[in-house]
Order: sequence, then C-alpha cells, then structure tokens
Amino acid sequence: MRQALADRLNGRSWRETARALRRRVRPPEKKPVPPDELIWRVTSTRDSQLFLDSGRQSAREMRDAVSLLGRPLEDHQRILDFGCGCGRILLWLDDLGRDVDLIGTDIDGPALAWAQENIPYARFIRNEGLPPLDLPDGSVDLVLNHSVFTHLDESHQDAWLSELRRVTKPGGTVLLTVHGVHPFQTMLPHWRTFDWYTDRIEQEWEQRGFVFVDEGLWRGKFPAFYRTTFHAPWYVFRHWSRLFDIRAYLLRGSLDYQDFVLMQRPATDPPT
Repeated sequence: MRQALADRLNGRSWRETARALRRRVRPPEKKPVPPDELIWRVTSTRDSQLFLDSGRQSAREMRDAVSLLGRPLEDHQRILDFGCGCGRILLWLDDLGRDVDLIGTDIDGPALAWAQENIPYARFIRNEGLPPLDLPDGSVDLVLNHSVFTHLDESHQDAWLSELRRVTKPGGTVLLTVHGVHPFQTMLPHWRTFDWYTDRIEQEWEQRGFVFVDEGLWRGKFPAFYRTTFHAPWYVFRHWSRLFDIRAYLLRGSLDYQDFVLMQRPATDPPT
C-alpha cells in the first residue's frame, strides 16, 4: 500500500528526500525495478531510485527496531510483510530467503503479480479490504508493516489489528507504523491553506487522538476506507494495548517521518 503524504515528507519534496536518502544509503545494489505505475502506488512518484533507496532504508530501520527485543530478523522462522505492495522492502530481505519463510500480503493484485515474478525467495497472498488473511492461527513469528495503518479508518484498523493478533503466534512480534505528532503538525499548515475543516481536525486530534482525513489525493483512486490517518501516541497506547503488549514507540523511526510501534502478542491470552 502507498506511502502517505509522500509529497510532504518531513516538509521536503520527494525529490529532495530522494537525494537525502541516496547520500545515506548509496551505493545501490542491482535490484529489479517495477513499472512506473506500481512505483507510484507505493511512493506517489515515479522515481525508481527513490523506490529502491527508501526500500533499503526501511529494511534497515525495521531490522534495527526489531532487534530492540534481542532477536534479529534472521532468528524468525516466518515473517509477514503486511501491505507489501510490489515488494519495496522485501527486495532488501533477500539474505533471509534461504532460511526464513517470507510472506507478502496486499490488496493490490498487479503489485503482487510483479512481486511474485521478481522476488522468488518470498511467497505472496492477496487479501481483501477486510480480514481474513489466508494464514492459520498463530503461524507468523514476526509481522512487518510500513504505512497501512496510516491510511485506514478506525473500523478497518481495528479489524486488521485483531487479524494480525490472530495470525501472530503467542509471544510473536508486530512492527507497525503510524502518522504521529510530527506528520500531523507538518500537515496543519497545508490544511489551513486549502481551508480543510481544520478546526474539526484539530478537535478530533485533541479529544480522540485519531483523525481520518478524506484527502483528495486518494479520493476516487482507492477504496473509501483508504485515505490518510493520524494517531496520537496516547491513542495507540490506550487502544492498541487491548490486543498487544507495546514494547517501544519510536518517534520518526521510519524514514524520519512515521513512528514505529513495536509490539508483541501476549504469550498467554487473558481469561474470558
């Protein structure tokens, strides 16, 4: 799924962001590059170098975040990239392919078809807008995700949180991203410029900690439940902790913009 607010990342244009990433992660390795249309669905640009550079950076950041729990990626038997798109991150996990069962899921059929053809060390499953995933209960050691919950309305968010808990084994790890304080504050001037019901947005942020913005960027191109979503950290701790133990909240841990939420499924379920 697409990386939200691409044209506003950290207050910079995507082209400026691409140059910054290249300075940080060059020299690039030889990787297959998807068609422009699939790149756009992930990055909101057709910049193939940005696609590759940001994917490598995201993979590194995810490795670092997961390692905070004392277990590197290669120690997990089955890893699920939830909302993998055409494999922006999985392209950079090829070193795991021989020993780890890598699975990518997404709603985007053409993206999955390209990924399946070009990323032979992973397998791919198409999902619908709502659960279930075609995976058994407790079958995944680690769930990775970049920028799905940054787009979902609350009912879809809650449904997928419950589904990720179902497929994650007890004690397993889930790493998700959200638009937190920094993206919200970055977008406020933009909304005011276009006179987008900013007072209501700010009120929802203060009172509920969850804001679902029906931005024109996505309208008409993607399902109605898929727009742009912002989470206050206190909302995440209060709401998501009903299903997972939150182990770390990393401000701007993902591409210096989105926040990482590092969680574990409890080893035992509470009594019913």
